[in-house]
Amino acid sequence: MSYLTQDPSLCHSWILDVSDASYIRQGHFSRADIKEIQSHNALTIPDIPKHVNTYLQTLKGNYQKTATKLREQLQFPWTELYNRETDYDSNWIFGTMYLMINEYDFGHLKTPHNEQWYQLHIWSMIDRLFAKVSGFGEYGCAEAGSKYEGPRGSKKMIESGLKAPKILKDMINNLVALCQHEEDRVVKLRTIRFIHSELVMEILIMDVPQGYVARLTKSVEYMIPQPISNVNAQLLPLLSVLISIQLLILQVIDIVENRVPAIEHPLYQYKNTFVRQGPPENEVHKRKSLPTSTATPEKRRMK
Repeated sequence: MSYLTQDPSLCHSWILDVSDASYIRQGHFSRADIKEIQSHNALTIPDIPKHVNTYLQTLKGNYQKTATKLREQLQFPWTELYNRETDYDSNWIFGTMYLMINEYDFGHLKTPHNEQWYQLHIWSMIDRLFAKVSGFGEYGCAEAGSKYEGPRGSKKMIESGLKAPKILKDMINNLVALCQHEEDRVVKLRTIRFIHSELVMEILIMDVPQGYVARLTKSVEYMIPQPISNVNAQLLPLLSVLISIQLLILQVIDIVENRVPAIEHPLYQYKNTFVRQGPPENEVHKRKSLPTSTATPEKRRMK
């Protein structure tokens, strides 16, 4: 039976998962087709600000033996009075690393825990980072699990492969209405979902590059390393990507609220501050409406 006719399928909800190998394996799309879908109004992830990257670089080092050297190396990220507009992200890195050092010191990451422990000790870092993003729940959400079953685990396949994309689609539909269905704004919308189990995190991003069919983009799996020796290779990139996603959400908020970001917005690095003159206010915008998602079937009970 064709993948596109199986029930359930994201295709029934007008969602294309560009990472789904079934499209190519079953001959529905070629590799060239998938690349074209990915490149059309391509999804771009913002770079973190230069001063934040500079602070991250100061945390690199050799932590083969204990957390002592990392604790000694951890310095306040600001030299003058704290400025929330410019220092928030660096301060978040500082606070997150400070808490993680304690977990490494006591060896907590080497033993399994329940879901609540991971939420409180590890993934609360996401809540702290997005605390400054007003109304984040309209643009992003998270799903947690206590047990990681691998990239092909049943819970992960259901969550990231079916349930979460439909939630993201519904969230985009809400944002489309807030944008009054204006095409030039709709095609720039994105919604985010974090999926984390134990020490592993995956990021799902949904957009509508043509204003109709939704495109689902998945990240690689990011990991909180168990040995402190892997902080450089795994933990620091995870912190960096979370800040980039935060900046992406701030971009979407600007689009939904129909405003031009102030020039001192932390995303801007003054590489090019030229702003084109906008169209007359009475210009008629093209309108887009997205199809709704199908209902996810409930699990059948065995008699």
